[in-house]
Order: sequence, then C-alpha cells, then structure tokens
Amino acid sequence: MSRIEESIEGPDCRMENNDSVLLSEVVSEEWLSLPFNKCQQEFSAIGLNSIVPGHGDPIAKWLVGGGVGRRILQIFIVLVWAAVPAFVAYLEGNFRNGNLSPDVLQDAGYWNQYALALPVGILLIAMYFGRLPSVIAELASSSTFEVTVGEWNLYCKQANQILGARWVRWGTYSVSIVVMVFLAFAWIFATQGKWLSIRDGNFAGLFQLPQYFFLYYVICFTTFEIVASYLVLRGFFKFKSNIQPLHPDGRGGLAPLGKLSMQLNLAVFLFGVISGIGLYTTVFVHNEPALSHMNVIIVVSYLIGASTLFFLPPYAASRHMRNSKMAALHRINDRFSKLNEKFLESLGMDQELDDSLVEDMGSLKGAYEMINRMPVLPFNIRSIGSFIGSILGAPLFLAVLQPFIETVASLILRSSS
Repeated sequence: MSRIEESIEGPDCRMENNDSVLLSEVVSEEWLSLPFNKCQQEFSAIGLNSIVPGHGDPIAKWLVGGGVGRRILQIFIVLVWAAVPAFVAYLEGNFRNGNLSPDVLQDAGYWNQYALALPVGILLIAMYFGRLPSVIAELASSSTFEVTVGEWNLYCKQANQILGARWVRWGTYSVSIVVMVFLAFAWIFATQGKWLSIRDGNFAGLFQLPQYFFLYYVICFTTFEIVASYLVLRGFFKFKSNIQPLHPDGRGGLAPLGKLSMQLNLAVFLFGVISGIGLYTTVFVHNEPALSHMNVIIVVSYLIGASTLFFLPPYAASRHMRNSKMAALHRINDRFSKLNEKFLESLGMDQELDDSLVEDMGSLKGAYEMINRMPVLPFNIRSIGSFIGSILGAPLFLAVLQPFIETVASLILRSSS
C-alpha cells in the first residue's frame, strides 16, 4: 500500500478488483483536452474521481467550470456590473464633474480594477485551475508515473480535501468581506468630494460594494488556491515514477507542468499592463512621486505575484526530479564501483583485460553523464524566456499605446466639456 493510501482511512478506501489497473490503460488522451466539466463527466462515467479546485465553493465552481461560452458570459456580466455604479453616477451628474476629484471619467483606478483587472482575474482562474486537474491526470496516466485506478481515486479524495479545506474557503471569504467593509468606510462613507462619497449625497458608491467583495474574492481565492495546488502537486510526486532523461520533452516527462505555467504568460502580461496603468494613475492623476510607497507596493506585488504564479506549482516537482536524478546516479555509481574494482584487480594481477568489462564501464560513464545533465525543474530556456518576455512586454506595450490613450482621453474630455 502506498503512502497516499495510508494517509486516508475509512471504509471508502478499500480497493475493488479493478483498482489495480493502471490509470494509463483506462484514460483517453482526448478526455484530457476537454473543458473541465466535460473531462470530469468522462472520468465519472467509468468510476474515476476528479480533482476539483475550490471543492465545495459554489462561486469557485462557477468560475472554474465551463468552456469558452461561460468565459464570455462571465466577462460580459463583470463589464456590465462595472458599468452600473458609473451609470448611477451619470444619473447623479458625476460622470464628468469638475467639482469632484475624481469624477467617474477621471477615476482611472476604478476602470483599471473593475473593467480590466477583474476580467483578467477570472480568465486567470479558468486558465490555471480549469487546466490543473487535466494536467495532473495527464501526468498520472503517462509512462513517467505508475498510478493505479485505486491510487488515483484515493489521491483525488485527498487533493479535494486540500483544495476545499476550511483555511482556503474561510480565508477567501473572510478576507474579502473584511476588505469590502474597510474600503466601504475608507472610500464611500469617510470621504468627500469624490463621485462615490455618500457624505455628498452620492449613492453610486453603494453599488460598488459587491464589486469590492468580488474583486478581492478573485484575488484571495487565487492566492489561497495556488498554495493549495502546490500542496496537491507535492503529494502527487509520492507516486512511483520512472526517470526518463531522454524523454522528448527535455524535462524528464514533466512537460505538462511547464505548459501549465506557459498558459499563465498571457495573464502575467495583462497584469503587467494593469500594474503599469496603476503606476500611471498614481503619478499623473493623484500627483504622487514616481517612487511613492504606493508605486513601490504595486511593482513589488506584481513581480512577486507573477513569479509565484509561474514558478511555485511546478516547483513542487523539483524535489522529486532531484531525488530521482540522484537515485539513478547513485545506482550507476554503485555498479561502476564494482566493475572498477574488478578492473583494478585485473591490472594488479597482470591479467588480460576483459573487453566486455571495459565496454560496460564506458557505457556506465556515458549513462552517468547523460542523467547528470537532466534538469531538476520542469522548465527550459524557452519557457523562462517567455516568462521574462511577458514581464518586459507590458511596459513596452504601454509605451506604444500611451499616445493613442492620450488622444482618446482628450477627445472624450472635449466632447464632455
């Protein structure tokens, strides 16, 4: 019995006769390319459990599941939602109001967060957590790992307990509610001279309360679930594996993890654009210095967040890859030491050298050099270069786009004056 089986107790853990069949013999590669919900249905139809990010959380279930159609619907709802407070402010005469600082049109932070950052956050959840179950299933059903149906079902149960743990759910909701209340008092109830200030008789800010909650729900869910997914992946690498230094993917058969991180490059780029707009707003709208505390926080948060998103989950494989590599090198070294002892003994006794012995030692030396070059992270130069390009591409994109944005903004200001 594996360590994963031993970690889960109860009558449901008893394996049936077909539980000893390898997962690779029953899982079709076509299923793994399906949207999350459909892949889950295919697994369930043959008695296989599935990994469910945000297990037990109805909002997370809605965000993670579905395909392109649901993504379009989600973004449409968020954009309409973002327009509601602005429309109420328009009815109150505050969409363009020179007596307010800022009015709705000037509040770049509002549009940046709710019309851009929130849709990107939803896409990030779908791109990463919607693909995570299929990536793990692809690894489990590959030739790199030996996972039986019974072990897989038990592992999924343990993984869902982590992904739906109380610290994930309650942490997400608690922080979101606390931040919503804090922002409500800080921006809506305690300020004056702003389009959302209730002290000035403006009620548009009240319609922003659900936005506060949902924006920070997306941020907190992503943060907590990334940590949970790291723990889930770390548990996966307890399964028996076959070291494959010559695997075509160049990453020991763990390329799916690298591909999962590569999918995040678009999100990394877009969040770079969002951060850049935040910096621009701080300097040119709120007249803060370029190296203000807020700008430093924005830049540091972006770099740490992007690096964590890209590197943390695949990093769970590093220990496994390193241990597999060292185990193989030790086995080769033990075999080579025995042959070398015979070789030296033959030299000492002036015996004729055994050609097969010399050939075996040469083969072992070649195998040692080949395995020693095997990477211990599921990354390569291309994936790391792509990640760096996504980070550097955001400010370049904004620099090219700035004249266009300024032209459009001046036209809007002229037409509204």
